[in-house]
Amino acid sequence: AALTEEFFDAMHLAEQLLENSTASCAESTTTKGEWKALLIASAGVRCRCEMGFLFFMQVINGVEVDASKVKLTVQISSEHDELRKLVQGSRLDGIPTPPTQDILDQMLEALAAWNHLEPLLHFASEPHSSLPSGHLARTVRLREDFEHRMDSVLHLIEKAQEAANSSTGEMDGMPLITLDLLHLQRMRLSRLSAEAHLVLYGLKPDLHREMLNATAEEILQTNERLILGDSNALQPIRSLCVTQDMADVMVLFRQVEEAAREVTNGDREEAARLMHLVPEGTERMLRLTQKVDDFYRGLVDDTNCSRSLTTEQWLQLMVEVVRLACLGEDLASSTTNVTAARAALKTSLVRLQMGSAWPPVPAPPTPQLYQQVMEVLTPLAQNSQATQLSGAALAQLERYTLEGLKVDQAWPGKRLKVFLWQKVLLMQVYRQQITGDDPTKSIQAFEAAHQQLKYGGGGLAPLAQSESLEAWESLDALWLNYQALPMATVSASRVKGRRDELLVALDDAVPLFALPDVSDDRVRVPWGYYVIYPILGLMVLCCCAGACCLGRQHAKAKHATSKDARVEEGRA
Repeated sequence: AALTEEFFDAMHLAEQLLENSTASCAESTTTKGEWKALLIASAGVRCRCEMGFLFFMQVINGVEVDASKVKLTVQISSEHDELRKLVQGSRLDGIPTPPTQDILDQMLEALAAWNHLEPLLHFASEPHSSLPSGHLARTVRLREDFEHRMDSVLHLIEKAQEAANSSTGEMDGMPLITLDLLHLQRMRLSRLSAEAHLVLYGLKPDLHREMLNATAEEILQTNERLILGDSNALQPIRSLCVTQDMADVMVLFRQVEEAAREVTNGDREEAARLMHLVPEGTERMLRLTQKVDDFYRGLVDDTNCSRSLTTEQWLQLMVEVVRLACLGEDLASSTTNVTAARAALKTSLVRLQMGSAWPPVPAPPTPQLYQQVMEVLTPLAQNSQATQLSGAALAQLERYTLEGLKVDQAWPGKRLKVFLWQKVLLMQVYRQQITGDDPTKSIQAFEAAHQQLKYGGGGLAPLAQSESLEAWESLDALWLNYQALPMATVSASRVKGRRDELLVALDDAVPLFALPDVSDDRVRVPWGYYVIYPILGLMVLCCCAGACCLGRQHAKAKHATSKDARVEEGRA
């Protein structure tokens, strides 16, 4: 009875609104949970469309056709139902009716666009030999139109919720813009694959290669915005656990991107692999979204996020923190291309802050190291304080080295630390020469490190591997060539060229100086062995020779006796 009365009142109100066009809706009473449910449902519709288009492309490209047809049919059916829920609301799913007329209008336009797109997608699930001429091009245009309209819906939802919050003062919980971007990343995962399939099919391949590249770049930029914030309304997410999970997702994104690029080169095996990578990435993005939601609700404990790394990963962190210090020195000595130098410094800092899929750099593995990056290195890099930044980077380099040695005591971490820091010392020499400061101390520091690497000392063993020694000799020649330049008369560009040549050689030699030291007990043989073993060998040889001689003499005597016996027997 209560539901009947409520239904009657709603119908009566609707009748009044239809009769009186000047009437206005009551003020929206949409709750925080309903705003969130509305945005999630809208973002899901946008993502589902892109996933359906990907299945459509898999069918027409002949990639696991039967499975793709089934999934395409399911996506189309679900999309239609979810769009209806957006327009009409769904109490069962917690989705409110559109809170504003603008949102409703845009939803209706999106529904109309879907009604045009749906039969084109459905065509691929039916038994046809080939697509009609122009079918794919029209499908691509309608897919873009539909997703553009859904982007507008999401934008209007965010604006309306922001206006509602400003009037009520409610601003707690995950911002809708953050939620939207997380779901947008999920959609882009499917888009990467779809663009690769369009290239594989041969539809405007150059254009869709560019779109694939643009999507990959958008993923990286959005990832950075989500964690570090931006100058607009997006606040940074200061959480080690979330940062590590985001880094894991980005590794998978990288795998999808690499597979997609192989598909553009005609690799159909990678196309089949994409079919399994994309759902895995989608699931991981959903888990990451939940983790971010937990962060905003205060349910994430960063003290329990420590991770174990391999020595190779610790070396990656060491290389990156040295790169950061070098770029800080480079910025301090730059007279041109300052903007590019700042951008390079920022890129290196971001890798240390949140990890990188390529080049591979793990996210900060412990709360202590994360704190050092965010509270010490970050402000120094952002303020371009080269000297202080180099000092802080050296301290962080030592921390990484010690952590790596905890994993494997035989790992040559101390030698790598000395070797890698030579790059920073070289950059300091160059900066001081360019700016007119005295480089003597920096030159002496480089020389001391260079000699220590070869001859040992300070906890380092002398170089024993022939490959490492050859690399050291090559670096020594380049360093001598750099010092031989007459700084008072030579051009700055020539000095920079010699510097860059040595820097490249240092980078190339990292794997050689990462070779493990040869243990002393494997190469040193006691001198007595060189005397005892030859004598023993000679004695054994003499014994064998003597035995052979005695044996032969005995055989001869026996043979002679036997012969005499036969002669006597014959005479008889």
